[in-house]
Amino acid sequence: MSWEFVKNISVGGLINIGFISNSDFLIVVSHNGRGIFDCSNGEKLARDYEESLNVFDYETGIVDGFDFLSGQKIQTNGLFAGDKLTKEAQDDWTLELENKEIILSSKNSLQRFVVGNCELCELKAFGFADNHKYFVIATSCDLTIYKRKND
Repeated sequence: MSWEFVKNISVGGLINIGFISNSDFLIVVSHNGRGIFDCSNGEKLARDYEESLNVFDYETGIVDGFDFLSGQKIQTNGLFAGDKLTKEAQDDWTLELENKEIILSSKNSLQRFVVGNCELCELKAFGFADNHKYFVIATSCDLTIYKRKND
């Protein structure tokens, strides 16, 4: 498989996620604030406890950046504004939901892998980053990050 598991992170009350364009970073919005994660290693880089009402637009899914992303408006996906993350990478890897499992498959090699399960927690969003280096699965209780292998 051309992908490797990075980390599964517990995030209670997760509602939306958003990749930061042309970077390795992901912002996570929960009922308890916002977090910024580095997708290359799963490390939490910043966390705040700002009530989402003040920094999150429930209609558009846009959240205000904070810490080193301060001043940015970031499009998120999930419970609010829907899941518009791309489900297909540039090299024919795809993600799809089948019977509460997230399946990663390759059209080129006919490989199929179960990479996530949303049996216990509600699926909020899943998909590839715009740089196609990462994909994530976000549920109401956790975040799972995968990255491309360095073959």
